Amino acid sequence: MHNIGHAARIIAYNDADVMLAGGAEKASTPLGVGGFGAARALSTRNDDPQAASRPWDKDRDGFVLGDGAGMMVLEEYEHAKKRGAKIYAEVVGFGMSSDAYHMTSPPENGAGAALAMANALSDAGLNAGQIDYINAHGTSTRQATKPRQRR
Repeated sequence: MHNIGHAARIIAYNDADVMLAGGAEKASTPLGVGGFGAARALSTRNDDPQAASRPWDKDRDGFVLGDGAGMMVLEEYEHAKKRGAKIYAEVVGFGMSSDAYHMTSPPENGAGAALAMANALSDAGLNAGQIDYINAHGTSTRQATKPRQRR
C-alpha cells in the first residue's frame, strides 16, 4: 500500500504523469513457515481447511500462509482522460505511520494504525463518517485482534 500512496504523491507533485506501483511477497519459505509457526500465527486446522483463517470467528487460530504479487498503473487524471483510459478509482488520500513497538505485534492501544488512518483522512480532506469501505487486515490471530478494536 505504501507504494501506491508514494506513487500518487509523485504524480500529485507533478514529478511524473504515470507511475507503476506494486509489490510481491513470498513467505512460504522454510524461514517464513518456521517463524510464523514459532509465533503461533499459523492456523493448525490442516484437516479442516474451511475452518482455517477465519479472522472474525471466535474460534480463530491463525492464518494460512500464501504468496502473492500485484501491480497497478497510476496516472494523472487529465493525462488518462486525454488518452481515453478507463478510470477505475482515484487515490484521494494517503497516510502512514511507524510505531516501532515490536517486530511482530502492534501496541495494544492501536496508536500506530489510528495515526495512519488519521493521516489518510487529513490528506484526503475527509472525516471518518464519509468512509464507505474499510479493507481490514484480518490475520485470524488472537494477538492481532485487540489493537484493531479501537472505536
